[in-house]
Amino acid sequence: IIAAPNGFCVDQRLASKGKSSTTLFVIDCVEVNTSSGVTTKRRPLSAMLTATVIDFQNSSVSTIGSLEEILTKKPGINFLSRVNSNALLKIHQINNEKDLLFFFIEQRGSDIDVKQSDFFWRAFFFIEGRIISMTASNFSDGSKSRKKLKKLIGEFAHNTVAANQHQIQNGVENGEI
Repeated sequence: IIAAPNGFCVDQRLASKGKSSTTLFVIDCVEVNTSSGVTTKRRPLSAMLTATVIDFQNSSVSTIGSLEEILTKKPGINFLSRVNSNALLKIHQINNEKDLLFFFIEQRGSDIDVKQSDFFWRAFFFIEGRIISMTASNFSDGSKSRKKLKKLIGEFAHNTVAANQHQIQNGVENGEI
């Protein structure tokens, strides 16, 4: 079982492991106290979230700045594409927020079998030398929907970083790392 940070739940059945990466499908959820105990419920925001942990051992790509440089030039820009799609990309916005890198991307004419918005957010950061890539997509192209999606990917990324920092600090304090 793979745990998600507060506010999110991992779909354990859809987790997939590749040669040097693991991809998780995540939903935004909250814990709810019921008469039968604590259960998780999906929030009323409809979005698809994924998190991919990439074991990328390359000393030249170890900072957000170096990662941004690679992802904004060819052929690195191709890594921003949605899975199984070769449709052209257009980057509308790049936000470098401390140790988090956010891309707002448009990819029209997607050749995947899911009807979704042409716009999506992608976030990148490092944890223990691994690159974490998160993607948030939804089904609406409206500006309000895009703002909610940006807020959601920001919350997902920040909560994941915080949860891992807490885990690392507790491990160090207990002599486990």
